[in-house]
Amino acid sequence: MGEILGILKDAFFQSDIVGRLIVILLGMASVAAWSIMLYKGWQVMSLYKSCQEFIKEFDSTGSALALGYRLDPERGPLQSVCQAGFDALMEALEPDGGAMGGRYGKFAAPRRAMTYTELPRQLTEAEIEKVRASMTRRLNIQRMQMMDQMVILSTIVSLSPFCGLFGTVWGVMMTFVQLAAQQGKKADLGQLAPGVSGALLTTVVGLLVAIPSVFGNNIIMSVIDKTCADMDTFVDDFLASLRLERVKGQQEG
Repeated sequence: MGEILGILKDAFFQSDIVGRLIVILLGMASVAAWSIMLYKGWQVMSLYKSCQEFIKEFDSTGSALALGYRLDPERGPLQSVCQAGFDALMEALEPDGGAMGGRYGKFAAPRRAMTYTELPRQLTEAEIEKVRASMTRRLNIQRMQMMDQMVILSTIVSLSPFCGLFGTVWGVMMTFVQLAAQQGKKADLGQLAPGVSGALLTTVVGLLVAIPSVFGNNIIMSVIDKTCADMDTFVDDFLASLRLERVKGQQEG
């Protein structure tokens, strides 16, 4: 390991100012990439687990309305999406504001009417679509929050190899320019080796930055896609359950 570091050190000092700047920039990009991967990896895994737990809770209750009494939007993105749906539902049931005060403010009256997980009246298809639109809007907000900083990681993945390649091409070009300036003197390997080794260093560093970043980016994006797919499915399941609640209330009423 020490020998490899020594070789890289020698190559760094044999490169020109452009090559050194590229290596330094790639090092900074590597630090940024690892910071984003560690932070976003922990964040999206936590959000994914919270969504899975809420889906299990929804499946165990068997009622969309029963969820409204124990929602905490701070516990995860799916609870926030569900809360948006309930807010739109309450507005549809009580468009004039309802009773003021109490735990739920203007929505206290319709929530009391839903104490036994039954809708106080039938919902129209327009009202169902309003609930869907509210949940979809909140879902998109949650998706954008999960995607925050991922564009930086994707940019590092894409640009790192190109920056390394540019440094290599530049270093090799400058090596041959210097040889050409010797006005026909015979060149040997000793003259070429320092410039070429310094030039190739940028490609090595660029790949060392890009390869782990590709793995991290793909894993994080996979978890984000799974989480968003679960939320999309939950919206459909929630509205389907809401329609069943409406039919059940109609039959038992």
